[in-house]
Amino acid sequence: MSLKTTFATHFMAGEITYEYLGPLTYRATITAYLDNDGGGAATSAQDTVYLNWGDGTIEAVPRVNGPIGSSGAPSGELIPGTEIKKCIYESVAHTYPGALPFYVISIKEDNRRNGIINIANGNSDVVPFYLEDTLKYLPPELFEGNSSPILLNNPIDYANVLDTFYHNPNAFDIDGDSLYYDLVPCMQDVNAIVPQYEFPDQFPAGPNNNISINHYTGEFIWATPQIPAYYNIAIRIYEYREGLFIGSVHRDMLIIVEDEDNDPPQIVDIQDTCVYAGDTININIVATDPNLGDIVTIAAAGGPIQSDPSRIVFNSIDGNPANASFQWQTICDDIRPTDYQIVFKASDNHIGSGGTPVPLVDLETWSIRVVGPPPDSLYVNVVGNDIQLNWTDPYKCFNSQYFQYFSVWRKYGCENIDRLGCETGLEGTDYEMIADHISTYSYLDIDVDRGNIYSYRIVAHFGTTPQSTNGSVFNTSESIPSHEVCVELPLDLPVITNVSVEETSQTDGIIFIQWSKPRAADDLLDTIQDTAPYVYELYRSEGFDGTSFSLIETFTASTYHGFNDTLFYDSLLNTVENPYSYKVVFKANGDTMGETSIASSIFLSIQSSDQSLILSWQENVPWVNDTFTIFRYNENTLVFDSINITEEHSFIDLGLENDSLYCYKIRSKGKYFSSGLINPIINFSQETCGTPIDTMPPCAPNLVLTNDCEIVTNQIWTANNYQNRLSWKTDLNCANDVESYNVYFKAPLENSFSLIERETLDTFYLHQRTNSLAGCYYITAIDNAGNESTDADTLCVENCALYNLPNVFTPNGDGDNDYFIPFPGWRFVEKVEMKIFGRWGNLVFQTQNPAILWNGTDISGKELKDGIYLYNGFYYVRKLDGSLEQRKLPPNKRGGGFVHLIRSK
Repeated sequence: MSLKTTFATHFMAGEITYEYLGPLTYRATITAYLDNDGGGAATSAQDTVYLNWGDGTIEAVPRVNGPIGSSGAPSGELIPGTEIKKCIYESVAHTYPGALPFYVISIKEDNRRNGIINIANGNSDVVPFYLEDTLKYLPPELFEGNSSPILLNNPIDYANVLDTFYHNPNAFDIDGDSLYYDLVPCMQDVNAIVPQYEFPDQFPAGPNNNISINHYTGEFIWATPQIPAYYNIAIRIYEYREGLFIGSVHRDMLIIVEDEDNDPPQIVDIQDTCVYAGDTININIVATDPNLGDIVTIAAAGGPIQSDPSRIVFNSIDGNPANASFQWQTICDDIRPTDYQIVFKASDNHIGSGGTPVPLVDLETWSIRVVGPPPDSLYVNVVGNDIQLNWTDPYKCFNSQYFQYFSVWRKYGCENIDRLGCETGLEGTDYEMIADHISTYSYLDIDVDRGNIYSYRIVAHFGTTPQSTNGSVFNTSESIPSHEVCVELPLDLPVITNVSVEETSQTDGIIFIQWSKPRAADDLLDTIQDTAPYVYELYRSEGFDGTSFSLIETFTASTYHGFNDTLFYDSLLNTVENPYSYKVVFKANGDTMGETSIASSIFLSIQSSDQSLILSWQENVPWVNDTFTIFRYNENTLVFDSINITEEHSFIDLGLENDSLYCYKIRSKGKYFSSGLINPIINFSQETCGTPIDTMPPCAPNLVLTNDCEIVTNQIWTANNYQNRLSWKTDLNCANDVESYNVYFKAPLENSFSLIERETLDTFYLHQRTNSLAGCYYITAIDNAGNESTDADTLCVENCALYNLPNVFTPNGDGDNDYFIPFPGWRFVEKVEMKIFGRWGNLVFQTQNPAILWNGTDISGKELKDGIYLYNGFYYVRKLDGSLEQRKLPPNKRGGGFVHLIRSK
């Protein structure tokens, strides 16, 4: 709905944007570009547009820009050198009644500009102009607080035949959400495309006429326009948060293609970049025009300018070439996961053949990623058996509203790679996150082992905190990682290098344990201060974690050089059922100097499956195991053969014979990262065996269910009609060992299925019923190992009620048609609610009996006269869910009809 006078206002381009004000409350802005054939009166008549909020509310939205016109309202702003007015309409705050999956905000105006060649064959002035936005609102804890992107470049541009045309709506999302751009047809109403719409590359279609849009930057390219005319295109901008769609904005724009002796200017290419928050970024822009007499002007628009122009310095000198410089002082609140865009626009000053400006332009879209700076000055100290990390307090962006916490990352070895470019975070690298949500500037790593070199980095995390307490941080990003710091715990204590199963037995199992002796030096073991005797105490515990250690052996030496007993064979163990873990306590002159990290044996488990065995193993060791070799016992050679090498802790051995025994063991190969220790470190698991068993059920058969519902319609049903006939087929590619089938059935009002046919060899079943067909069935297949398929293919059938009534009966006692009853063959009707009335509307008969059996007497038993009697009411059918479905009595759609009572022959 729109206000119109004797003049027609023509809408040329525009969009709707919306701003979040509070819970469920928004303000909308309509930006429209108007052309009018009738002059100022028409434009004044468009002081108001009508906005549909999508919840049943239509609001008259006033124009708010421009000088006050004759109507007493702002009259819009005339674009210099044109007859086009930019009009901005701003709504009041609107609060939705509740959260729905989405709302569609729209306006519809009666007339587009005339002569749009790709709409209605140019008769576009009779085609409505329609804009809509989608506001998606669920879940509120994630989406509450979302404003739409705003579009910073005007939606009217000039192009020239045979010259490439560029346009970018230059959308800026203040919330930092991800945007996706798509070309869509222009609309005339909700879900209604304008008539005879074609994209501009169809005028005419050919190899030199192509349009495209960059879905991520929004840059639209038309290479090249062929026919001078007016064209409308529409761009829909989709908004995503955490990968979920949360809204869209629909721009309808005008491209004016001229045929002028002019070439557009060209901007020298600009490379996209990134910048650490807090740094200043500078760039120079140069644009030239092939037409030497033209003067070029460079302009800039983009999110950074929109959000805080005080931190922007932009200087432009017109000319040919034209030069400009752009400077942006970033701050920590600029950090976000998506790029900022600055669109530089070079325009010439060409005057068209009609004496009006027809500027041609070139666009250059510059993408800037603002990333969190790396945490500074990470350093580490060895504190006893732990490693203490500290970094600069405070972090540069600690006070940003988007800063969340730090995370600590660690890897084995020293990386020696500079990661201080634009690569944020450490996901996908050899680093593993060992701690997050750190709000201080230190971390104590207590999960470290002697014999290893560790490298550490710190990452800062950013994101938007939701307004709802139920929400989680969204639009997250990570900083550049800190510089790398490497550290090694001193080898001043023993280091275990081997825990390997030598014999597998329930009573006589043997495990080989080996360890290195402490190193002696001023900064390691001081043999002058910590003197002999030197003692190793070897402890053992069942399991991986060593929760209950027992001393099993002690080794003593009177000198450091004589202290060489660094291996031990632990015997009389149950290595079949248990892993074992060990540690060594080191003493000097009676004082405990420390102990090794816990190291366990490898324990192999096997799970049976169909023609395969699933192997998995576990160990708890202070070194790093790189690979595992799987060995299987060969009955012919009587040795274990290597069958696979993997970096994982599991392996599936396929192609085995069911019910045959197979035996395995695992060999690990690992290392410490400190020099001078055994490399590689080799250890074995126990030997264990398994038998493949068919545990895989076959596929559920494909069930087909038929009955007489569609076949027998006009005769009384017999017992043979109350049958559901089931047949099925089995997918032999999925189940080639099926031996039998089970048939399951669930009647209405029953809570579970019952087995009605057990282990049948047939592929069909006839289910005899009495007075109902309703129910659900599924068939399972059973293989020769007793595995039963699932109920994947369940079919249900409803009762097929049939209830038709005659319009005449003759209750004269001759035994023929003496009762008003349903036509023969009626079925599955449990009751009726029928009332029969005389010609004056008096009730003469009523019943709930579906057979009716009215003999032509009234309620008192008196015979009624011949004549026409009316009836109405319902009949009821039992449904599959157990409920009674009410249906209207035939034949009238309102529920009823008439019957002619005739006694005389």
